[in-house]
Amino acid sequence: IREEIRKAREIFGENCGIIAVMSGSFVQRGEGALMDKWSRTKSAILAGGVNLVIELPALYAVSSAEYFAKGAVACIEATGICDYLVFGSETPDIEPLMKIAGLLADESDVYKLLLKENLDKGLSYPASVSKAIASLDNSTDPENILSGSNNILAVEYIKAILRHRNSTLKPYAVKRSGQNYLDSSVPDDNIYRSASSIRKQLDKKDISSAEILLSLHDSMPDKSLAILFEDYKSGKCILTQEIFSGFILTNLLSSGEEILSGLPGMGEGLSNRLRQIAAKSVAGENILENLISQASTKRFPKSRITRALTQMMLGITNEDLEYLKGSDGPCYLRVLGFDKKGQYLLKRMRKSAKLPIFMKGSDFLEPSNHPYLKRMANIDCTATDIRQIHINGHCGLDFTTPPIAFPKQPRR
Repeated sequence: IREEIRKAREIFGENCGIIAVMSGSFVQRGEGALMDKWSRTKSAILAGGVNLVIELPALYAVSSAEYFAKGAVACIEATGICDYLVFGSETPDIEPLMKIAGLLADESDVYKLLLKENLDKGLSYPASVSKAIASLDNSTDPENILSGSNNILAVEYIKAILRHRNSTLKPYAVKRSGQNYLDSSVPDDNIYRSASSIRKQLDKKDISSAEILLSLHDSMPDKSLAILFEDYKSGKCILTQEIFSGFILTNLLSSGEEILSGLPGMGEGLSNRLRQIAAKSVAGENILENLISQASTKRFPKSRITRALTQMMLGITNEDLEYLKGSDGPCYLRVLGFDKKGQYLLKRMRKSAKLPIFMKGSDFLEPSNHPYLKRMANIDCTATDIRQIHINGHCGLDFTTPPIAFPKQPRR
């Protein structure tokens, strides 16, 4: 995130305001966030240079790239004060990304037919999309571009802008630096490390404080490392998704097939496949990892399974996904933190925002005319509570934790 912000200030001026939309307790691939959303907010402001952080509701954050991007773009649009959407991608040239996004946004009958044919051949959804786009226009090399996870999100951001009513946002791509998100190796040079690599480093048995600092100090901003180190020493980090294995297996084995098969991503026989494998699970290490690996196929990639299990854990239903498809975006803007300039941006937002601005969990309880607001807020609070239950058993942090403010605001 720091490289995108540095580039944004280089292009748009040092005094430009930076608003970040960030996933909360769970991230887009369905994993529990390494650090809680308030620690990551603190890192984004102190180390990243962000002025104001808004939470992407969990319903969007743990959904597919399409809905993740749709929710993020809708949040930025709803502030009423943003001109550009800056994002990282493997391809810094915006033109091929725009071209592919345009074809996807148009979703012509020919494209739908090509997509169906590829899916019927047993190809994964991303591969089917790439081949369908390549058949329509191979000048952009869509199969290569859409092989990058950040490029996929970049295309979805642009598509969301194209589809959003009367959008004035202008997309701007910045070449992503550092490791690939899923790369868990230790890099030879001092590049920014991926979350997977950091998790793996911290999950070593008997790792000393000195080893953590020595291994990470060249590949993370100092302020981010300090915040991470503090959370790690106090036991607040989620280093492996195995922490949720008992909860997930209990859900799989205690829910009937009729209920499970009706949950998001569980159709086409996946729920039955997961139940059968779960019933044969043996106590020990890596239960969840083994479950996902054994269940994965071309039709059921690991990313789909992980996301489906997380949505099940958070109580997300097919009715919730139907809302995502038909809605314009989130029901509110949840502020997680700000600095002095962010406070000024927030003041401007209060006059221009197209959605209610929430500063604390109790705002969720205020009367609302929006029929879905409380449901969306309930999923956010559930996500926070489930993450915290598996850390220290504390619930209700959404109601007791104020936005992170720099300089610190006096208590009222």
